[in-house]
Amino acid sequence: AVACALRPDGHDGARTRTLLMVRRAVDELGLRAEEVLLGEVSEDSRSVGLGSFAEVLANVRVVVTAQPSRWEGDSRTWEALAAGAAVMTDPTWSLVDHPLEDGEHVLYFAVDSSEEAYVAFRDRLRRLLEDDEDAGWAMAQRGRAFALAHHRPVARMDTLLRRWVHAATGSPPASCAQSA
Repeated sequence: AVACALRPDGHDGARTRTLLMVRRAVDELGLRAEEVLLGEVSEDSRSVGLGSFAEVLANVRVVVTAQPSRWEGDSRTWEALAAGAAVMTDPTWSLVDHPLEDGEHVLYFAVDSSEEAYVAFRDRLRRLLEDDEDAGWAMAQRGRAFALAHHRPVARMDTLLRRWVHAATGSPPASCAQSA
């Protein structure tokens, strides 16, 4: 199953374009309605038509998501990785320690209106769905392990503390979590 639980973000926003790409790909790939969850998350909670977002994550193989148009930071990416789904997302441009790698942890796609970008997106989604599950499953598991190791709140605080110590003393310490 495929889930893309994005709220449209205007006429030509990244999330709106992503939803349109997923809808088109789903039609072209011949996926049945019960295999696909498309649509926005309600404004007041993380619930969607089929139940809670957590329940959806437990029952999908692929999650397609995109950054909001006006900032970076998509919690759906991290939730899907933690749930063990294969994730397709647009790349982020913010510098972070331990960035997600294309093909290793997630599959990146370009969110633009070109036919070329759409075809590349559709073909990557098709490969994930038609895969004998080994490659997609392995990427999902690597993504989950990587996200849990490097992108939980404790790891983000560790990064902030290491940077603060480096700025204050000029010498970068070992990981704060490792030295505690």
